Amino acid sequence: MIPYLHTLDVELFWRINTTRTPTLDSFFELFTNLGSAWVAVPVIVAVLLLRMRRGTWVHAIVFMAVAMSLSGIVNSSIKSLAGRPRPLRYFGMQRTDAIEDGADLPPGPGRESLMPHVVGPRWKHRSFPSGHANTAFSSAMVLFMLLGGWWFLAFVIAALVAYSRVYVGVHFPLDTVAGAFVGAFVTHLVFIAYHKWVYPFQKDEP
Repeated sequence: MIPYLHTLDVELFWRINTTRTPTLDSFFELFTNLGSAWVAVPVIVAVLLLRMRRGTWVHAIVFMAVAMSLSGIVNSSIKSLAGRPRPLRYFGMQRTDAIEDGADLPPGPGRESLMPHVVGPRWKHRSFPSGHANTAFSSAMVLFMLLGGWWFLAFVIAALVAYSRVYVGVHFPLDTVAGAFVGAFVTHLVFIAYHKWVYPFQKDEP
């Protein structure tokens, strides 16, 4: 990674991860689950069933399944190739090196102790790109491309999911940016292909 980007990424991580309160911990621990396919997919299916005509929502659900699956495959492939450690492991290695060099680090989470504040599962590997950000932005793109209008606000929710991944300490900011880009870009490409060769969606439906 370019040194400047890496430095900025780490700095932004600490700024977000150390701005914490018990209330925000509880909120983001739940909210971050909107980036899980187990939550996002049923929500999208429900919205499409309510908002689109029967003859159209079958195509909409097929498009969603293809787009989100392909987006997830691309994202997971990049994860395996990048092999970037998550903050807990990255800073854990730095902390070990610092202690071995004689540094007297304070206990507890924080920048000075090189210990991120982790809320929820303490994952350590496959950080780049973020899978939750990928799913959130793929979901938002599905809703916006199919329904248009005020559904662009789904991207606000997706952005909060991406932010939550840094807040709960399981991703660096650049991980979420990359995941968001892959999710939105791949989904948009699938929409163009599906719209052109399979079914011409109309945003004013129903």
